[in-house]
Amino acid sequence: MNKSELKNFAIRARLSLRERVQARAALYGVTPAACTNKTIAPSADFRRLDGGVLTGREIRQRAALIARVTQIGYESAMEEAAYTWFNRIVAIKYLQEHNLLPLPLRALPDAPGETPQLLRQAQDVTLPEVDPDTVLQLLDQNRADELYKYLLIALCNALAEPLPGMFETIREECELLFPDSLLKEDSVLGELARLEPDSWQEIQVIGWLYQYYNTQLKDETFELLKKNIKITRERIGAATQLFTPEWIVRYMVENSLGRLWLEGHPDENLRMKWRYFMDEAPQTPEVTEKLRAIRVPCAGLQPEQLTVLEKTLSTLIQTNDTYESTQIDAFFESKPKIDAFLKIDANAQKVGIQNGILTPDVLETGCRFYVCGIFLVCFLYCVLRTSEKRAVSSFPLSCMPRLIHSSIHP
Repeated sequence: MNKSELKNFAIRARLSLRERVQARAALYGVTPAACTNKTIAPSADFRRLDGGVLTGREIRQRAALIARVTQIGYESAMEEAAYTWFNRIVAIKYLQEHNLLPLPLRALPDAPGETPQLLRQAQDVTLPEVDPDTVLQLLDQNRADELYKYLLIALCNALAEPLPGMFETIREECELLFPDSLLKEDSVLGELARLEPDSWQEIQVIGWLYQYYNTQLKDETFELLKKNIKITRERIGAATQLFTPEWIVRYMVENSLGRLWLEGHPDENLRMKWRYFMDEAPQTPEVTEKLRAIRVPCAGLQPEQLTVLEKTLSTLIQTNDTYESTQIDAFFESKPKIDAFLKIDANAQKVGIQNGILTPDVLETGCRFYVCGIFLVCFLYCVLRTSEKRAVSSFPLSCMPRLIHSSIHP
C-alpha cells in the first residue's frame, strides 16, 4: 500500500470535490455572499446562471439545499456534500475491486479519461431506479455526463439496502450538488484510477483515506487551537479520529479479546494465528491455581456473549477480525452465516455490532467509513468460509448481512 500516494490523492480529492460542489451550488444561486446577505432567490422564481429553467425536481432539490445551508451554514453544507461523494466513490471503488457490486459491470474507470464500463454498457444496467427509456433518451441526446450521473446515483441508492450506514438514499441537496465532469482525465475519478491496484486489497485503505482526506482540516484545526480559538464540532473528528497502524491494533485486540477467549477455549492453532499475542509470564504454583479457578467460567463463554467497548473506530475492524476467528466452529457450518449486525443509535451517537462491538462518541464521518469496513470484513469472511467454491461476484447483495440503522443526521 502506497500511503504517500493515498494521502496526496485524498487531499487533492477534497479540494477538487469542494470546488465542484461549490460550482454546482453557485449555478443555482447559492453562494457565500448570497448566504451571508440572505439574498438567495426563491426556487420558484429562479433561473440557473446558464439561463436554464428549473424542473420540478430541481426546484425541490434547490429548496432542500437552501434549507440545509440555513441549518448548518454554507461552509459546512459544502464540506458535507463533498465528503458524501468522496466516501461513496471510495466505497464503490473498493466494492468494485472485490467484485461486490450488485451488477456485473465496473462502475468506475480503470484508467484516467477512460469511459467506464457502466456507461459503455448503459443499456445493460438493471438496477431498481434505472429506467431503460431514460437511458435511451440520454444516449440519443449524447448526454454522457448526465447519463453517468443518473447511473451512479441509481447504484448508490441500490447499495442503500444492504449498506445503509454508508449508502443511505441520496439526499435531495447532495444529488443537486453531484460533481460535474467526472469523466475527464483530471477529475477525481481519473486520479482514483491512477492509484496502485494493490492498495485496494487491504480493508485498511478505507481508514487511511478517511484520515488523509481530513489532513488539511486537521492542520487548520490545530492552528486554531494554538491561537486559543474555539473550534466547532464539525472539526473535532478531523483532529481526533485518526487511523491506528495495524500492528498496534492487532496487539491490543489479540491480548484482550483474544486472551479472554483462549482462557476458556485453549486452541493452539488459533493462538498461532495471532502474531502479537503475548504468552503469560511464568507464575508460582499458588498463583497458577488461583488463575485456573478464575478462568473456570470462561469455559462456558460463547462468542455472542462477548462485548468489546472501544471509543475509537481505529481498532474495530481488527476487533471484528479477531472476533470472527473465535467463531470458526461455533457459528459457521456449510453455509455462510453471521449473527453480527450493525446498530447506530442517533441520540447516543453509538455505533456497534449487536452481541459484539460497541463504540460511543463517534462522529458521523468516521461512522460511515466504519460501517463500510466492518460490513466488508463480515461479508468477505462469510463468503470465504462457504463450502461452495463460488466466486464472490456470484453472491447477490441479498446475501449480505442486513445492517440495522437509524439516521444519524441531526
